[in-house]
Amino acid sequence: MVAPDSGDRLAAARDLVLPDCRPTVTVALVAALAAVFLAQVAFVPAACSRATYPAYCGVFVLAHGSTVAGLLLLPFLHGFPLHAGVNAAMLLFFGAHSECRFGRRRLLVAFLTAAYLSTFVQILWNLGGAGSPLALGASGGVYALAVAPGVAALLEHGRSLPDYERDAPFAVIGALVFVSAVLGVLGVLPNAGQTATVAHLVGALLGAFYGALWSAVETAG
Repeated sequence: MVAPDSGDRLAAARDLVLPDCRPTVTVALVAALAAVFLAQVAFVPAACSRATYPAYCGVFVLAHGSTVAGLLLLPFLHGFPLHAGVNAAMLLFFGAHSECRFGRRRLLVAFLTAAYLSTFVQILWNLGGAGSPLALGASGGVYALAVAPGVAALLEHGRSLPDYERDAPFAVIGALVFVSAVLGVLGVLPNAGQTATVAHLVGALLGAFYGALWSAVETAG
């Protein structure tokens, strides 16, 4: 026997999917990460051929002397394939959601701001004696996009239950990402000493800021 409200439930289930859009900016950013990493590996200096992570060694050679090109490329450079692959996969998932829901311009601004600011804050932190003099990778931008949708969902008011059900997973994921960033900076996580924990926290904080901003804009509209 079919429940009387089965039609309403089916309609609610359809509302849980992402809006119908083409996340072209997200795909372009992921393609850029992949292309830069492949170029980084292809042109890695011969001096790095015996290094444990030749691509990571190549970053230091490229940015030696604080060259403009090296510094501008740092958020798109990665030390090894797993580093690049994880960031690309997370960017594709969270970026597609953010782009479809908040728009291409907001996605691009949030990602680039978080990616660059988190990288350079990490470098300043490292110059204080906390580790290697350079930092690299798009993790800060990815953390921002992982946190922003959840914060926006929590702060928006006057929405229907299906809207909250749709955004609940992103709110949970965003909270977990934010907590992991805080624990990383505090040195609680096992690999905290080998990761750019300050960059992760800066990215998560910027994600919370953008999520609150987007929520305020949507509520006002």
